[in-house]
This record gives sequence, C-alpha cells and structure tokens, in this order.
Amino acid sequence: PYHHVDTLVPDDAWLLLKKQVCSSEIDEDHISTLKDIGLKIVQKCGCLPIAVKVMGGLLRERGGLHRDWQQVLDDSKWATTKMPNELNHTVYLSYEYMPSYLKQCFLYYSLLPKSRIFTKDEVVAMWISEGFIHGNSNDLEELGENYYKELVSRNLIEPDKSYVDLWVCSMHDVVRSFAQYMTKDEALVTQDGDNDILAKLGSQKFLRLSIETNRSQSGELDWKSLQGQQSVRTLISTVQIKMKPGDSLVIFSSLRTLHIESADVASLVESLHQLKHMRYLALVNVDISVLPGNIGKMKLLQFLDLGGCTKLVNLPDSIVKLDQLRLLSLPIECMVPRGFSGLTNMRRLLQFRAHLDGDWCSLDELGPLSQLRVLVLTELENVSAASFAANARLSEKMHLISLLLYCTSKLGDDGLVKEKEGVSEEEQQRIEKVLDKLCPPPGLEYLHIKGYFGRQLPSWMMSTSMVPLDNLNTLLIDDLACCTQLPNGLCQLPNLQLLQVRRAPCIKHVGTGFLQVASASFPRLNKLSLGGMVEWEEWEWEEQVQAMRRLEKLVLNNCRLRHFPPGLASNASSLKILILVHVKHLSYIESFPSVVELIVNGCPDLERITNLPNLQKLTIMYCPKLKVLERIASLERLVLKDYTMEKLPEYMRDIKPRHLQLFCRLWLLSAVVAGQSGTEWDKFSQVEHVKAYARDGDNERKWYVLYTRGDNYKLDSNISSSAIFEETLSSCMVDPQGFESVYKMRRSTFSYICGLVRLPFLEDMMARDHTFVDGRVMSLQDRVATAVRMLISGEPPVVVGSSLGVNESTVSLVTQRFIEAIQERAFRHLDWPYNFQAMEKIKCRFDKIHGLPNCCGVVHRAYFKFGSPNLDHEENADTLMQAVVDPDMRFTNIWFGASSSMNQSSLLHDSWLFKSCEKGTLLDGTKLKVSDGSDIGEYIIGDAGYPPRPWLLTPYQLEGDISDSKVEFNKRHSAATAMALRALERLKDTWKCLQGEGWHPNNQNDLRCTINTCCRLHNIVIDMEEEGAVMLSNQEENCIEQVSQLLDEDAVKVRDVLSQHLVDSREEEQEAHQLQTTDRGKLYTNKKLTAQENETLSSSMVGTQGFESLYKMRRSTFSYICSLVKVPLSEDMMIGGHTFVDGRAMSFHDGVAIALRMLNSGGTPEVVGSSFGVDGSTVSLLTQRFVKAMKGRAMHHISFPGSAQVEKIKRKFDKIHGLPNCCSVVHTTHIKFGSQNHENEENDGVLMQAMFEPDMRFTCISLGSQRNMNQSSMLHKSPLFENCERGAWLNGRNLKVPSGGGSEVKEYIIGDAGYPLRPWLLTPYQLENGLSLSGAKVEFNRRHSAATAVALRALARLKETWKCLEGEGWRPNNQLEAYWTVDTCCILHNIVIDMEGDKEEEKEENYSKQVRQLADEDAIRVRDALSQHLIECGGTLSSSIADAQGFESVYKMRRNTFGYVCSLVKIPFLEDMMARNHSFVDGRVMSLQDGVAIALRILNSGDSPVTIGSFLGVNESTASLVTQSFVKAMVERALPHVRWSYSSQKMEKMKRKFHKVHGMPNCCGVVHTTRITFGSQNRDHEENEGILMQAVLDPDMRFRDIYLWRPHVHLSSMAALRNSGIFKHCEKGTWLNGSKLKISSGGGSAVREYIIGNEEYSLRPWLLTPYQLESNLLDSDSKVEFNKRLNSVTTAVALRALARLKDMWKCLQGEGWRPTNQLEAYRTVDTCCMLHNIVIDMEEDGVGMPSDQEYNRIKQVWHVADDGVRVRDILSQHLVESGEEEEEAVVAASSSGHKNKEQEVHRAQQADRGKEKVHGS
Repeated sequence: PYHHVDTLVPDDAWLLLKKQVCSSEIDEDHISTLKDIGLKIVQKCGCLPIAVKVMGGLLRERGGLHRDWQQVLDDSKWATTKMPNELNHTVYLSYEYMPSYLKQCFLYYSLLPKSRIFTKDEVVAMWISEGFIHGNSNDLEELGENYYKELVSRNLIEPDKSYVDLWVCSMHDVVRSFAQYMTKDEALVTQDGDNDILAKLGSQKFLRLSIETNRSQSGELDWKSLQGQQSVRTLISTVQIKMKPGDSLVIFSSLRTLHIESADVASLVESLHQLKHMRYLALVNVDISVLPGNIGKMKLLQFLDLGGCTKLVNLPDSIVKLDQLRLLSLPIECMVPRGFSGLTNMRRLLQFRAHLDGDWCSLDELGPLSQLRVLVLTELENVSAASFAANARLSEKMHLISLLLYCTSKLGDDGLVKEKEGVSEEEQQRIEKVLDKLCPPPGLEYLHIKGYFGRQLPSWMMSTSMVPLDNLNTLLIDDLACCTQLPNGLCQLPNLQLLQVRRAPCIKHVGTGFLQVASASFPRLNKLSLGGMVEWEEWEWEEQVQAMRRLEKLVLNNCRLRHFPPGLASNASSLKILILVHVKHLSYIESFPSVVELIVNGCPDLERITNLPNLQKLTIMYCPKLKVLERIASLERLVLKDYTMEKLPEYMRDIKPRHLQLFCRLWLLSAVVAGQSGTEWDKFSQVEHVKAYARDGDNERKWYVLYTRGDNYKLDSNISSSAIFEETLSSCMVDPQGFESVYKMRRSTFSYICGLVRLPFLEDMMARDHTFVDGRVMSLQDRVATAVRMLISGEPPVVVGSSLGVNESTVSLVTQRFIEAIQERAFRHLDWPYNFQAMEKIKCRFDKIHGLPNCCGVVHRAYFKFGSPNLDHEENADTLMQAVVDPDMRFTNIWFGASSSMNQSSLLHDSWLFKSCEKGTLLDGTKLKVSDGSDIGEYIIGDAGYPPRPWLLTPYQLEGDISDSKVEFNKRHSAATAMALRALERLKDTWKCLQGEGWHPNNQNDLRCTINTCCRLHNIVIDMEEEGAVMLSNQEENCIEQVSQLLDEDAVKVRDVLSQHLVDSREEEQEAHQLQTTDRGKLYTNKKLTAQENETLSSSMVGTQGFESLYKMRRSTFSYICSLVKVPLSEDMMIGGHTFVDGRAMSFHDGVAIALRMLNSGGTPEVVGSSFGVDGSTVSLLTQRFVKAMKGRAMHHISFPGSAQVEKIKRKFDKIHGLPNCCSVVHTTHIKFGSQNHENEENDGVLMQAMFEPDMRFTCISLGSQRNMNQSSMLHKSPLFENCERGAWLNGRNLKVPSGGGSEVKEYIIGDAGYPLRPWLLTPYQLENGLSLSGAKVEFNRRHSAATAVALRALARLKETWKCLEGEGWRPNNQLEAYWTVDTCCILHNIVIDMEGDKEEEKEENYSKQVRQLADEDAIRVRDALSQHLIECGGTLSSSIADAQGFESVYKMRRNTFGYVCSLVKIPFLEDMMARNHSFVDGRVMSLQDGVAIALRILNSGDSPVTIGSFLGVNESTASLVTQSFVKAMVERALPHVRWSYSSQKMEKMKRKFHKVHGMPNCCGVVHTTRITFGSQNRDHEENEGILMQAVLDPDMRFRDIYLWRPHVHLSSMAALRNSGIFKHCEKGTWLNGSKLKISSGGGSAVREYIIGNEEYSLRPWLLTPYQLESNLLDSDSKVEFNKRLNSVTTAVALRALARLKDMWKCLQGEGWRPTNQLEAYRTVDTCCMLHNIVIDMEEDGVGMPSDQEYNRIKQVWHVADDGVRVRDILSQHLVESGEEEEEAVVAASSSGHKNKEQEVHRAQQADRGKEKVHGS
C-alpha cells in the first residue's frame, strides 16, 4: 500500500523551509540564524509540506531580516475565521501578501482542469485574453511569463521536472482548494461525474466555467444545460458535448476565452464569427475538416490553437484578416494561404508547414513577420531550393527566441535509417543548403532541430564565428539520420545550459573536436543528454582538456559506450546526477566523486559500480551481470527493480543503505517475508527500512513487505510467510487408464514440465488460492495436470472440471496461467538452432533419412480454429501458422498471421524467417560442393505454394518431359515434406484444443500463445522420450566450410544443381551396392581394386612384435572394428587406389591397420609409413578416412547409457567405491596434437569433458577448443549440463537414506572441486576458515577421491594406448578433424574394454523406487545426507638443505642471488612461518633461508613434494605449504621484475641491442604465446590443469610483460593479445610511443617503435609479423630479408627464453609441483618468470647492459596512421639497403688494411649464431 506522510517532524520541516527561502540574495548561513523563529513558523504551518513550501516562497519574497519574519509570524490573518477550517491558513496568508496583479492570475490558474496538461504559453495567453496582463502590447507575453515565474517562486504552482524551462506546472490540491474557494462566487469548477452540476448551473450565474472529465468516467454534457450562463467570459470544457441541430455560441456574447475538447461541435464552429469579444480559441480533438470562411470577422482574436484539428488541411483565405493574431498553432497537415505575410502582429507560429505551389513557397510568407518570438517549421524536406529558405529572413527577426526546425524523420523505431527511405547524396546536399539559409538571429535562446538528414549540421552551428549565438541556452537535436559527428562549435557557446542529442545512428565516435583544447569548453552547460546513438562506442576526452565544469546532470541512453572518458570524471566536478539507460558494453562505473544520484537501467554488461564516495541514491533496474558494489559509503537509498529477479544480489551483503525499495517477482517477496528463517535475511537485515513490492498485472504494488530494523524488528506484509505448497499429484488426477494414456507423456516428462513452471506457478498459488470443490487446496502438480488435461482433452472447461472435481472458472484460470508460465520459462524449447553443432546434426539427419544434403528444415503452414460459436453465437477467428520442422518432427520456428488477411505466400514474406534469410543472417552456414564443382548453400524446403528462393527450394512443376534428376528431387522433396505434415498431424492429435474443441482463448494473443505452448510441449515430449531424437548421430558430410552469400545465388540454379547431384549420388550408391553383391573383378579391371576386395591382413603389417603388442588389441577386436567401418572405408579405398611403395595393392584390413598404428604409435606419418612400406601421404589420408568413418559408424559406443545400463553402473560404484546411486565420474582434460613443427609453431589443443564408468569406459564426450573454454564453461555448454538441468538425464530411482532423517538422494555423478556443486553433480567438501571436516565429510571425500581416480586411470590408459593424444606424431588438419580423432580414440578404448574385459554380473541391490523431484533438490543437502550415510554405514641455511652437488648446481643461482631472493620475500615469508611454525621432521625449527631453499627445490627439480621432503627431512605437507607461501610472497614483492619498461632510457637500450645483435632497428620486443602444464598425475591419478601464457621478451631473454589465461579459454595467439594490456595500451598510443626512426628508403618515412611476432598474430602498426611469401613474392629481396631477421629474432630470443625457463624451472614442464588452484598456478608461472629475470640481472654481466653508443636517429613527433602493411614494407626495404651498406662498408674496410680484423669479427659472429641455432633447435 501507499503510505502518505501527512506531516513532517519540526526539524525536517525547518530544513524544508530553509531550502525554500535560500536564494542568491539570502544565503544559508544567514537563514540558520533565524532557526528559532523559523521553528515557530513551521509549527503554525502544521508542519504540512505544501504549507511549509508556500510559506518559504512568501518569506523569500519578504526578505531575510528578522523583523520581516516576525511580522509574518505575528500577522493576525493566521487566526482569520472567514475560511472553513479545512482550508490552509498558510496559503491564505501568502495570498494576502500577494500583489493585486498576481492574485487574479493565481485564482485563474486554479480553474484549469487537472486531467489535462496546460503549457506556460497557453496559461499566459488565457491571462492576456482575460485582461489580467497590463502593459505595452509588444511585451505582454514577456510580462505574463514573469507573473508565471513569480507564482513558481512563491511555491503556489510547482514545475514538472520532466519538462524544461518551467514549461508545465501543476497546483497542489491544498492550494487549489483555497483558490477555488476564493473564486466560488465567480467561477464554477466541476467534473462531469458531479451529481449536482445541473443544480449549480441553474442556481447561479458565473463568469467562468471549467468542466473536466472525471478520470474514472467518460460522460457527456448536454449543451442546453449551459445556455443559462449567458454572461460567461471563460469556458473550459474537456468533456464530450451532446449537440442538437441549431445549437450555437451566439448566446455567449461576452465569451473571451474558449477551450473546448469535443469531437462533435461542428455546428458550434459555424457560429464562431459572431463572438465579437473572443480573444482566445482552442479547438482540441475537434472533428472538423474546414473552418468557416467568415472567421476573418473575429477582429479581436489574438490566440488561435488548431493543433488538435487533425483533419483540417487548408486555412480559409479570410484568416489573413485576423491582424490582431499573436499566436497560431496549426495541425500537422495544414497549409497556409497566400497573403499570410500580412499577419505582422504574430508572436508565436507553431507547426508552420513548408510546402510549394509552383514558384511560390510558404516560407516566402515568413519574411515580413518581424515580431515572431517562437517559430516551428515542419516538412523542410519539401523546400526545393535554398533561395526559398533565404526568403524567410530568419536572421533579421531580432525578437526570435525559440526556433524549431523539423524534417520528416528518416529513422525507424529501431533508431536506424529506414531501408525504403535511403537518403541520396542529392537530397543531403539540398537539405544542407536549405538549413544553411535558415540561420537564426544572435538573440536566439532555444533551438530544436529534428529529422535533419544532411551529412553535417548547418555551418552556422559548426562555427560560432558565423553567428555568435551567445544567448542560446537550450539546444535539442533529434533524428540525425546521416551526421557522423557532433558539431565542433557548440563547446564555445557561453550560455548553453542544456544540450540533448537523440537518435543519431551514424555517430560512432565522439572525438576531440567536440571539446576544444584551446579554452574551457561548455562553460555553463549543466545538463547533457545523449540518447539513441545506437552505434556510439567511444568517447575521447583526455584529462588535461578542461570542459563542462558546471555539468550537473548527464543522461546516456541506448548506445554502445564501452567506458567513460578519463576527462569526464576529472573535469565534471559538479556532476550530481548520472542516468544510464540501455548502455550496452559498459562494464564498470567508477571514480565519480561528486555524483549523489545514479540510475542504471537495462545495462546488460554492467558488472561493477565502485568508488562513488558521495553517492546517496542508487537505482538499479534490469542489470543482470552487476556483481560488485563497493566504496559507496554515503549511500542512503537503494532502489532495485527487476521483475525477473528470483533472489537478492550478492552485493547486498557488502553495502548498508538506510532505505531499500525493491520491485521484484512474488517468489522473491515470499523469501523476504520469511524473515530470519528465509534465504535472503542476511542480505537485507542490515538495512534500516525496506519496502518491497511485487506486481499483479498493472498494479506494481499489489503485494508488499515492509521491514524496519531493530532488536524487535517489524515485518509487515499482505502475503503469508507460512504458506506451504504441496507439490504432489492428487489421486483424483490419475485416471484408471494410466498416467501416460491420459496425459500423453511419461511421469518423468510431466515432472520436468512441473519443474519448468514451478516458480511462476508457486507465485500464482500465493496470489490465488485455487481449490477443489471439496475445499482441498490444489497442489502445483494438480494445477499443471489440470492445464495439460484442458489442452489435451478437447473438452470444455466445465467437463474437464467436473471430471477432476474443480470449478469451471478455476480450470480456465489455471490453464491461462500455465500457458503464460510455459511462454516465460520454456522459450528455449522452441528456438532456431543457431548453434553450429545443432544445425549440422539436423543437416546430417536430413541427408541420412531423406537424401537431401545441406537441408535445414521443412516449412509448412497450418490453420487453427478454436472452439465452437460462443454464447453470443459469434464465430471465432482463425489463425494461420507457418512452421519450420526438423527431421525429428520438432518445431524450430513458428510465425502467425490472420487467415482472413493472409495467404501462404504473404505469411512467409511477413515472417522473421523470410527477412533474416533474405538479409543473409540465417541459413548462412557451410556450403556443399557437388560433383560439378557448384556450391549448394543451406536451405529449407516447402511445397509449391511457396515462392522459390535461393534458401527455399520448392518442387518442380511437371510439364512435358521431365528429367530423371528432377523426378528424383521431387520424390525426396515429397518424402521430407510429408514429415512436416506428420508433425502437424501429431501436434493436433495430441493437443486436441488445436482442433477447435474445448479450450477457447480470450483473444487473438492468447490464441497464439496457446498454439505456441502446445508446440513447446510437443518438442519437450520428443526431447524427453524419443531417445533416437536426442542422441543423434554425429556423422559429418564432406562439406567445404565457407561463408554463404545467399543473396547472390539463383534459386532455380540451386535446385537444378542439387537435383542432378541427387541422381549422381543415387547412381554411385547403386554402383557401390552392386560392387558388394557381384564379382568386382567383372566391373573393374584395375588390379588395385581386385586387391582391395581382399580383406586379409598383409604379412608385412604384423611384423616381429606380434599383433596384440603392435595394435593394442586382439585379432577378434580388430575384425569387429573392420566390420564397423567397412562400407565407408572400403569405398574410399576403391576410389583412392592406395598401394604400398612396391606397387602391391593395399587391402581394406591393411588400411585399418595403418590407421590404428598411426594413432597408437606416436610416430609421424613418414615414420609409420616407412615401417610398413607406405608413403607418408597415404598414411595421413587413410587415417583421416578412418577417423571420419569411426565417427559416422561407431558413436553408439560412447553414447549416454540407457536405464538398464545405468542401474548396473550404480551397483558397481556402490560395490567398489561405496557410493550408492552414483552414475558416473565427470572429468575434463587437455589433449594436444603434434609437437612444434619445423617453423616452431605451437599446435592447438582440444579440451575434452567426459563421463567415466567404474570399468573406465568413456561416455557422453564433449569437446571444445582450449582457447575459449575452461572447465566450468565447458560443463555449462555441454549436453550433460543441459539435459541434467532440465531433468532429461539422471532422473531414475532415488535412494532413501535413514541417516538423513528420511532424506532422498537422487541419481548423481561426481567431479572434482573445479566443478560447481549441483543437485546432480557432487563435488568434495572444501576446508573453510581453517576448520576441520566432520567424520562424515572426511569419509565422503575419501570415497569421492577413490572413485574420481577411475577417470584419471582411464585417461592415463587412453593416452598411453593412443599416443597421438599425448602430442606425438599425428596432427589433424583442422579443429573438426581433431575432434573426430579424440572421439575415435575414445571409441576404440571402449571397444577394447567391451570386447576384451572380464564381464561380471553384479548382484541386485534393494533401492527405493519413487518419483524424483528434480527441481526442488538442494545440492548441499544431498551431499550432507550422503556423507552422513557413508560414515554410518562403514636465519641461516641448514646444512641438510645444501646438497653435496654444490649450491649453484642445485638451486640454479649463485649464493648472492639466493640472498637477494630471500630479502625480497623476507617480511611476508617470516609472517607466514611465525603463524604456521614450520619445522623439520626431527623437530628443528626451519629458518627463512631453509623455507626459500625448499621452495626453490620444489620449483626447479621437477620432483614431487613428497620426494623433496623426504630428501630434505621435511614432511610433504610442509614442503607444499612453504612453496605456496613463497610463490604468494614473490608475487606480492617482486612484480617489478616482470614489468614493462616504462623508462625511456631502458627502452632505448633495448632498441639498440635489437639493432646491434639482430639487425632490427627500433624494435622493442618479441611477443610469443605458449602453454604450460603443471605436474604429473598424483597418487590419486588426478589430471592437472595448465596455463596459457603470452609474453613479451627483450633481447636479453628477460620477460618484460606476461599475461596468463586458463587453457580452456579458446584464444588464438591474436585473440590472447587483444585481451591483454599491451594491446590496449599500444592501440591507445600510451606504449611504444617513443622516438621514431627516419629511413631514407621510405622516402623519408618514419618507423615507429614496434614489437615483432610470428604469423599467428595479426599485423598492426606496432606489431610486425612475417610476410606470407607466395610464389609471386619470392623475388622480393626486402621481404625475404625481413622474414629472415624476424625468424632469427623469434628463435634467438623467444624460443630460447622459453626453453631456458622450462629447463631451469622444471615444474613448468609438467613435473612435480602441482598448484592447488588456478590462482596459485598463475602465481607459480609469475614467480618462475621473476626468478628467471632476477638470475639474468644478477649474474649475467654485460647481458643486461648494452653499449651506450647511440645511433643517429631523428626524434620527432609522428602521428602513425593505422597502416601496419606500409610500416612493414618501409622497414623491410630499409633492412635490405642497410645490409648492402654494411657489405660495402666491409669491402671498404678490407681495402683500407683492416681485412684481418674484419675476418676475425665475422668468425666470432658466425660462431655465436651457430651456438644460437644449436640452442634453438
């Protein structure tokens, strides 16, 4: 409920009074001295807020002296008895002190209807019309505006803050009641709902009438009832007037002001000319198309408002006779007559339309109107020549203060240029010239430009020198269709206070031109609003550029701004209000010290708000990613609004506002009302006052919770905190026929649907107490069952209700809520398959079932009609639906239209599908290359009623002779189309409401939602119950992957090519079949084919090792594998004609054997081939074909197990590991193919997630690239996660454990601590706050660890058997082939286990059988219950540290370096050692140096902690803890050792060394990316994670800048670089911005500082990569020389540095030390790089300190263009020329007698380079 505070406490009332009195003349300090008398005054005001504000206005007018205030306090009028008690005496006192001229204006304002907005201009015009404004005729409007402002100053009317410049105000009811009382004898203010209105009109004569519409009613007023008021001067009516023939205005002869809002007053308009005293006429929403021709007789008319007469097109010619007219507001389409220029008294001319009539333009009429103050011009695009605009002579209108220039907008609702209204260059130039001529006078104060479509704004806006708009204070610019930049000249406008730009889609960058550096920009701007700039991404404003010092409010709306410019926070020191609405890509808001109010709404990427020290009010709406709120200590009020919010954000724990206002969904509100027993208590209990609301329909505050903090806190709500909702199905809901026969689905599917709609349905149960007719409350499942029965049965609600014992109305309400809930929660069950893998499965299935390659769906339409004629015998509307169906009869897209207004073709053209495919944003995946070389893009098929498109293929029309190919196409087309018909038939047969029986939706929208819901339920049943549909084959087709350009294809050509391909492929299939059933020798004479028919294994394939040792399997297993891949592989071998090198034909078995050997040997194709007498290329081809064949034919060997198999797995886990109801172990590992190639390129790897059975079989494998995924993201994107979350998997029998109080444990899998805890995925307990685990938890962890070891052993066996997965030998060509290879090896692994492992039948166990409740399980409770069930069922370096080998050989550094490392980590390390008291096993206390030495040994030895510990006399745990502390201390204290070289002196030394050693002038570093894997498998055989590292290295092999990522994150080298700090700094120009090198070969061009990288990186101006040397480039010496030097540097620096790093710190080679988590892994890599650098700095004299000899460079500022190609070309040419100069220098030196010396230097250089090559190799 809304709680209105009637009065304030005295102190608050005093603060309000003080705020109202303060002004530029009276400061706050002086007012504070009057507090004693001020408190007495507010007490007399009754502390009523409006009374205090009115009194403040009065005191401000009286002055700031004590005697003035005392006089007001003592005034006798406080005690007047003339007024009723309910009227406010403060307002009366203010009225009495008011000057007489202002009193009548004030009283008149109270007559204005509250239900309508009246602007400042309208109010002033009425005052003038009534004669209240006295003065010079030229200044009446200005004087009236001053009166208006004085009423505002006195707080008698209040400005509406949503309008600028006091444009709209309102009067408080308290003030209005007083004013209307004061005018009761002269004026009548009434509403059409007043019962005594006629009595009032009949009893008294009034001068002024105000009759308004009651907002809750829509009545009419009889015109006859007004005819007795013949003396009325003002008539304001907003009600509909009931007219009769003959009614007129003649009787109101004294009428001066008429404001009328009624459609049917045409007869009154005819008599307007007889109102001789009329000054003000406003016709609003009046249904007239012409004005009477004699309107020119209204000689005294001053204000004419026709803006609401939308049908009025032409003004009568007599309008030009109204020479007293001061204001004219025209309808949008209205045109003025010639001669309009005679109205020279005009002050305000609104909606003046620019139009042409031959050589006359309406703008010509504006020239003589020199008195204009306000001018609104529309449709300026109609002006054909700039000369017409010049004739308006705007620059000469010196009184003009407001100018509005409008063109018809070219933008659509999305803020982009409408496709059909593209703007030509000619149009742009014309409008630019027109607006250039509409130059305003210098005194202009308000300018609004809308719909302008020139490329740049008018020249008089771009430069203040043309027109010094020094008085301009408000500038609004809307709908800029083509402008690409904001005007440069605005920043110098001295009085500009408000700047607003809305909808400018071509502005992507606001640059430095917007803010001029020369002087302070926007000196008085206090509000800036930028909205609808939908492509705006970057705002450039450096800190040193001073601007917007007075900016108080900033609004950004609907843009893509990624971050705020540095200059905003540092310069806008007055910024108080910051509003951000729909700002995409903005991830953080920070460091605005002056902001007191922040509003963020719909910012999807916002993650962090921090460092706003003075923020008092924060409003957050729909920002789902916001996680961090910190450093906002002054926060008073927080408003959270998100009706999808299901729990309070976690950041609520970190803040403490005084007030919280929450608008959320009812589910969250119920958790809040639960108080201390609820899940949200600790997030809001610290707040002093909480008001939380949930909506019901349009009522946003239907449900509420009010909370006040305290020892005895108060919690008030209108929802029950003790509501307990049953979720079981009542027995009456289950028919004797059985569940599945009634509900058309299994119980598990029904449970899943209940889980989907659970949250919205439970909210509905809180709001509406639906019951059975016998009074029992309906449970969640009862309601879902009722709705499903309603949709399935085809019976009306009354019949369904009677069968279930429910009222008819309840059935209808529950069904409607169910449909809404499915629409809200099940949207992904009817979604286009955007995912590449999902679409490939659909295409493969279409090809496999229907023989239509690359087909993505069938489109078809269906009609739906709901219900029979209703009680009123009205026919229900039909609905036409267009659907796309996949090969498993799922609906992937649906679109609706009205059957009465659309046919099949028009529905298609209206659909999202058509528009997206025509644009090329849909069906744009891989193309199929057919036999004639043509490409077939992705397509769908439809019947002959659809138009053929390149992406929509229809059947051929059978005319005359038709070719075989076309017949074949039609046959397959027809078969596939029939599948869509079956899907629609099944949909209607299952959900009988779609047959027009039973359920009758309320309206068209509900009807479509019902169809949509049935389609989603149809898909859910298929997904949950038809396993063949879920577990699709991953067979891939031979497609060329490339981007499809659909719009350029020809539909007819596509269909012809495809149909021919189908016939060709059919003939090939027939021939292949014939080959298998006849003597192939008769068909093929080629000896190779005859040999390939032989399926025996050649003797050379076995060798001396024996079959099993060579192929890792028995002969019987080998034969089974051969049978699996026989058809596809034998066909391929016949086509390829593979042979041995001696010419012998290769049999099919030989091919399989070669592929198996390639996969398990670890040798390269050449090595494997040489051992068998086969070419390396043949080995590669056979292996590729084999893995593809296995992928297509044997995927069932790694599919998710069926229910019977799951039961066996569960029994085995319980028997072996003591984990009842466990179904599998999930684990993630890295697989890397191939070693570094001859170019020293790192090969990509694969991230694999797999489930493992107790006998080490793999199931449910998911693969991804390690560069864009980690363990968690891999899980979330996998089918395992998706199916388990929605209950499709792991939904079998539950286990009831007695130790958990009768708790149930559902089916689950287990995984390590890197996975998230879920109800179906249990992870080990973690130690928290140093507390030890309970016995139950320890036991659970022990069994968990033992079971997890299954996965590690399986992976070890997999990689040991199939050595290609260890990064040895075989290297797939691309990522897809890598995935196939991994799948193949896992399949082979399983086959070997299945064929050769011992098969033991486990005993049956007695498990409880009952229905699982997936959605309501709590993962923590499950794990606790299970763990409890398990426990109930079963100073100096010690001499021992210094090795006999010598210090340096053991620790890889000198003693003095070791001492320096100890000093670095001394403080944090000693603190840790004091806390933990580490000691040797013999009790001796461990010193600081002992600890450092142990950590160094762990890192450099490659041995495990247990080995190092036993060698040094230390426990394993101590060795691990000491190492963890050491790497943490190094990261804390030694980071400067791996920092970027900011010093220009150091950078110059590096550049000289790169030039001197490697011949690369101005080079600053080498960037390289590598992968680091930690530790071998530990005792539990757990697989360790790795690190992806990008490093920049200097010429001495130091690491100068490193960035680390998880290897799961699939980043290419370039993508990794883009995510690093060096990329961002270099792109912004803050790094690599030192001296440039000017070289002669580039024509004097300069080469900036740069780094180099290999071909995996993209070329940038600051990052140079090698040329791609194609055949036509081989003769370019400069490019060859450049590549040679670049490769030399990369090998000599990057690869040697990395090799040295890993060789010295062997933990980085995957040996020994294993970090406990990812953060510690990062610290370990950082630490090793720091130690690497420290050793170089401390021990390699001269390496780090090159010669100080300076090279002769020209240092100058050079603005480098973003052209890396040009830079590289210049540099490469320079390298060749400098090489030639060096050779000439050598010749010259030798001729001068220095030959021997040069030869000696040359030999030394050759020796050094030889060493480098050896080291690099």
